[in-house]
Amino acid sequence: AAEPPAPPAARDARSVEARPQKSASWRAEKRIAEEQRIAAEKAAEDMRRKEEARIAEAGEAAPRAAPVTPPEGHRDQAAQEEDDDRFAHEPPFATSPPRKRPPRAEAPPVVTPPATPPEPEDDKPDDSRPFSHAKPLSPMPPDAHDKQQNYVKWFVRPRAPSKTQQPPPHREVRAHRTCLDHARMVSCVASLTKDRVVSGSFDRTLKIWNAEDGALLKTLSGHSRYVQCVAALGDDRVVSGSCDGTARVWDCDSGECVHVLRGHSALVTCMSVLSDERMLVTGSFDHTLEVWDTLSSKNVGTLLGHADRVWCCVALANDWVVSGSFDCTLRVWDVEQARCLSTLKGHRDRVWCVVALSRCRVASGSLDRTLRVWDCITGNCLGVLEGHSREVRCVVSLKDDVLASSGDDRSIKVWDLSDYKCRRTLNGHGHFVTGLAVLADGRLASASHDRTLKIWDALQGRRLATLAGHAHVVERVA
Repeated sequence: AAEPPAPPAARDARSVEARPQKSASWRAEKRIAEEQRIAAEKAAEDMRRKEEARIAEAGEAAPRAAPVTPPEGHRDQAAQEEDDDRFAHEPPFATSPPRKRPPRAEAPPVVTPPATPPEPEDDKPDDSRPFSHAKPLSPMPPDAHDKQQNYVKWFVRPRAPSKTQQPPPHREVRAHRTCLDHARMVSCVASLTKDRVVSGSFDRTLKIWNAEDGALLKTLSGHSRYVQCVAALGDDRVVSGSCDGTARVWDCDSGECVHVLRGHSALVTCMSVLSDERMLVTGSFDHTLEVWDTLSSKNVGTLLGHADRVWCCVALANDWVVSGSFDCTLRVWDVEQARCLSTLKGHRDRVWCVVALSRCRVASGSLDRTLRVWDCITGNCLGVLEGHSREVRCVVSLKDDVLASSGDDRSIKVWDLSDYKCRRTLNGHGHFVTGLAVLADGRLASASHDRTLKIWDALQGRRLATLAGHAHVVERVA
């Protein structure tokens, strides 16, 4: 009789015993190969830094790195980079996968309209201006002279040109300087001084540029995932937050990482520097905010209370910090005592942006399509600003009691906080408006997914210029 088949457990045991065992020498060879690979990568990085230092000393333009095709075996890294891009564009900027757009064509020449366009024809005389004469539209029959009004049309003289100065016409401006060195999308930007700016990118680096001539001054490498936010610590230091869960403090002159701030268990989404330019507060997807001493890299406190991811934060004049979260609330924190002073409830969806105002007030924008103004001392909502037809993504303070906000409805709205009403709506962008910044002269700059930036006189409701030239969406402006 045939021997009955062995039970599954026995078959598994025999198969395990039959497998060849890896020898100790094989493990040693693998360890040596891994050490050699790490040493080669470190040597290549040292050589690249020496070359950048040589180029900076010689005053030459830094060459752009040639695109490298990843060899087989690096598909996991490529898939991770695709996930990073998907996080930046799909949630929550779009509800469907991003469409592939054709390359941007050369912009057509801009035709400046005349300062005083001709007046349209009018069917009736205008009491405020003298009319010229009555001209028959068609030959009148002899018996129709008593019905002359049926056969004439009044032509109004053009209005005399005003003696007041006409506003400057809208113009389209091409890039004065183009900084081309990031290998992937730029996610954040900050201004250091009048002639230096720093940018963070999905290529996991930060770069410091000369704003006058567009030259690359330093490349800051160290993050293992893409850079999400960046802020200036005075004129000689910057701090960056990354998807790797860390924040790094950098020396702008040497380009070296001074401190690595480890404490978050998820990506760092926002940061705010206090008035002494030493203390730093970072927010994260781990629902917490961490307080850091950037000189000693010491974690001096953890702010607990939010029930969902923290997305935005801002520091007030008295060094309180207000944070906005996906739990639809804002919280006011006393950083020195590391405690929550009040919880601001009222939004019905995620809080996406917050800006500090005078008299210990803040304004917040939410995906519920509204903005709210809060008194941080009492915790009361002072007013609700309703008018956006889509989600609100950005809010800035133009001057005392005047706000500007933008969002997915492609418009910018100017609000008067004396009565919480919308005074002007600025239209012109063709896609989501995701960034606003107030320039030194009081003008407003806006960034959009239509690949342009626009300059506005927001108080007068005039568009002054369009800055075109980007080949991809514009996320931030500073």
